[in-house]
Amino acid sequence: MKRVGLFLLLLLLLAPPATSQVPDDKLIVSGQRIGKWALEMTVDDLVRMNGTAVGVTPPPSPLHVGTLILYSWRTSPVTALTRDRRRIEALMISGPEPGADTFKTEKSIGIGSARSSVIAAYANPAATIPVNPTRDFLIYDEIGITFGVVNNRVDAIWVFRTRTGASIWRFQATTQAPAPTPSPTPRNGNGY
Repeated sequence: MKRVGLFLLLLLLLAPPATSQVPDDKLIVSGQRIGKWALEMTVDDLVRMNGTAVGVTPPPSPLHVGTLILYSWRTSPVTALTRDRRRIEALMISGPEPGADTFKTEKSIGIGSARSSVIAAYANPAATIPVNPTRDFLIYDEIGITFGVVNNRVDAIWVFRTRTGASIWRFQATTQAPAPTPSPTPRNGNGY
C-alpha cells in the first residue's frame, strides 16, 4: 500500500503543469483573438465566416475615442469594433449572447468570472474606467484585453492589439504605489 501511495505521489510530481482546459475554438487570447475570430481579419472576412452582419454606429460616448462601428451577427457571439468598416480595432464577447459563457482566457477567466479572479489572474489593470456605480472596465493595455465588470462579475471581454487601448477608450493609466524600500538587514543577531 505504501508503494502505491509513493508511486502516485511520484506521478503527481512528474506530471506536466496544468494548462487551460478550454478548447482552442473557445479560447480568448489577449491581443489576438476570441475563438476563431482574430484581430488580423477584416470585417469582410468575418462576414464570409458569419454571414450578413448588422452594423451599428452608436452615439458618441465619453468612454470611447472617436466613432466606432459595431458589427454583430445572429450566428456568432462575437462583436467586431471598427472605424473604417475594414480593419478590426477590437473583438468583444458579452454575457447576453448565447454561448458567450463558454469562452475563456488561458487563465480560465470568462463571462461570469468574479472581479477578484480577474485581479488574481492578471494583477492590477493598467487603468480602470468607472462607468456607473455598479459597472467598470478593467483595461490591461500591455496585453490587449479589457474586462467589463458589473456587480463584481465579468459581463464582457474585449480583445485588442497590445498598447492600443488608449485609441479605443478614454482613460488615464492607473498609478501604482512604488514598491517599498527594503529595510537594511542587521549584520549580526543583535540588530547592529
